[in-house]
Amino acid sequence: MLKINKNNGYLFLSLLLGSFSDEAAQMIFALNLSNAEQIYITSLLLILGMVGGIIANTLFSQISQKLGIKKIIFICLMLESLLIVLSSFIYSQILYLFIAFSLGLLGGMLWSAVLIMVPLITQNEEELNTVNKYTHLIRNMGFMIGPIIGGFISSFSDHQIALFLVGLSTFLASLVMVKVSLHSSVQQQPNISKKAINGFHSIYYLLLERKIRCVLLPLIFTIISISTLSVLIIVYMIDIIKLDAEKYGLYSALFSLSLAVSPLILTKPISKLGEACGACISATFIGVGLCMLSITENYILLLCWGIFTAAFNGTQNTIMSAFMLKNIAIEHRENYMPAYGLILQISVFIGFLLSMFVSSQQIHTTFILLGTLTVTAGLLGAYVNYQPATQN
Repeated sequence: MLKINKNNGYLFLSLLLGSFSDEAAQMIFALNLSNAEQIYITSLLLILGMVGGIIANTLFSQISQKLGIKKIIFICLMLESLLIVLSSFIYSQILYLFIAFSLGLLGGMLWSAVLIMVPLITQNEEELNTVNKYTHLIRNMGFMIGPIIGGFISSFSDHQIALFLVGLSTFLASLVMVKVSLHSSVQQQPNISKKAINGFHSIYYLLLERKIRCVLLPLIFTIISISTLSVLIIVYMIDIIKLDAEKYGLYSALFSLSLAVSPLILTKPISKLGEACGACISATFIGVGLCMLSITENYILLLCWGIFTAAFNGTQNTIMSAFMLKNIAIEHRENYMPAYGLILQISVFIGFLLSMFVSSQQIHTTFILLGTLTVTAGLLGAYVNYQPATQN
């Protein structure tokens, strides 16, 4: 059982306060722009956030070598709070789009720094697994609760007050981070990193590692499949099997809840197979979930299989993060961990792109095809990685 000291507790509090900001602000921006005649603005809002995240992971290693991990976390939280507060005083579509891009950029920087920091606040492998698990819980809670908070605050006040409150929360997170920095128990990362590598180039070097490559390939299939699912499931539930928006909302909420909570329950038993094998086994179960979603129109079964799929998705993400931290040499972390994040974001983008070419008549077939490919990739990955994992 991990005993988190007081200072590391403040660190998690800072991340908790800051984790909701991006998603809450994005939701408020979307609500504020929903009355505009140009409907495409809302889509552009989301795209710019993703582009900002991709750029962040591309540039992270160069910036981290100049500033250090703790400074990056503090600066990102402070800049996020200032931008969100600024948006509460000035209404402008262009400003909102710029801030959406900036929040994506700063959020990408923030979580790359957090992932690299995890080994620096732990003393052994058990502590690393536990801290990594709770870090992902906080991150997933941000994805889940951030939009809810944004919508809730907006329903009881105007958008300017809502944005100001979100910005204030982020500012408090940055102040907590100041306390963490002044009384830090975070170990300094040795200054032995090689020259910073551009994010896309570092992907190439990362994939040269056979052990990492064999685990990443099933993960890529999984992320593409889940990203495609997240778009097509809306059409499937609303337009094909004619469920109302409230039922889809419940499905989405339970999916997000399962994604956030499942690592606390499933990570330890699945990791007993070894992180590499366990991540691939999780991919196999995700593929099974996709196939089962495609062959049922019963709402209760859809909820069950959605929860099942999300549970193994959250578990796979957490196991993969721990695997990468343990298998990337410390001198390469500042280059390779952002490259890992970049691979995830590109996979999400590919999934969104694929969904654009699927007609409503092809959704069943697409789910089965993606599910089958994910199961196959997961089983092959588990077979390839089983023996090395048991030797670790």
